[in-house]
Parts: sequence; structure tokens; C-alpha cells
Amino acid sequence: QSLLPELDLIFWVFKGDDRASASDEHFYKKIIRRYVDEGKPFLAVINQVDKIEPYREWDVEQSKPSPRQLSNIENKRQSIAGLLGIPMNKVIAISANERYGLVELVDSIVHELPNEQKMVVLEKIKAAEEAEIAVAQAKAAEAQAKAEETRAKAEAERLVLEKQKSEAA
Repeated sequence: QSLLPELDLIFWVFKGDDRASASDEHFYKKIIRRYVDEGKPFLAVINQVDKIEPYREWDVEQSKPSPRQLSNIENKRQSIAGLLGIPMNKVIAISANERYGLVELVDSIVHELPNEQKMVVLEKIKAAEEAEIAVAQAKAAEAQAKAEETRAKAEAERLVLEKQKSEAA
């Protein structure tokens, strides 16, 4: 609680498959709300939305919820927005494991931050993206090297077979 005045953004994470409760509402209204009322940016984040029913309908290939699951996710967003008395655009649904909603989350964070902090975050995002690109390039180079090695072995085997055929003839 003593750190709240120093924060640039209050970020509260709910589990997707848990119910927001009266204790959550009480904590928000007793501790956090006064800072939000004073202008402190606030986001409520629902993580693990891939576990919201019907969780077996999560589209793994496209990393997104089914239409029925999306409806339940929206209901969860509305429930939390209503419980805390905040606008729906302050309630972000994500699945960190499935990498769903992360772009919207980062956009919301950057939008909510004070101007002097936006550049810091954007620079860190850029550095993370560059690192991710470097890792992907290294993996691609490794895969290419393995493919070339496999091709070279196949060519060597073909030459050995050709030589054996010509010697046998």
C-alpha cells in the first residue's frame, strides 16, 4: 500500500477461471480506488482466459477463443468492470501462455502511462523484439545448416552408390 503513490500505473491481475469476489471489491474500494480517483492510471487484467469455459474449445492453432468462449470472456470483463465500477476498456483479457491479447495489453499499458514513461517502455519493447528476432534468425541459420549438412550427406551417399554401381558393371 505504501508503494501505490509512487507507481506510474496500477495493474491488477485476475485469474480467468476464478470469480471476482466481494473481497476483491472491498480491496479495490478501500485501498486502490482513491488513487484511481486522483488520476492514477489503472488496468484490470484477466489472465488465463484460455481456461474460461468451454476451455476445450480454445483454438490452439489460431491462439484465440471459440465464439462461445469469447462470449464468456466478455461476460467476465463486464463482471469485473461492474464490480470495480470502471469502464470496459480498462479491463483487458489475455492468455500469457497462449500469447493472446498481449498486443492489446501492451497498447493499453503504453496508453495509460505518463508521457515520460512511454518512451522507456517503448524502448524496452523494441529491445525485446530485436532479441526475439535475433533468436529466430539464429534458429533459422541452424536449421539451414542442418539442411545443408543433410543434403551433403545424401549427395555423398549417392556418389558412393554410383561408384559401387560402376565398379560392379
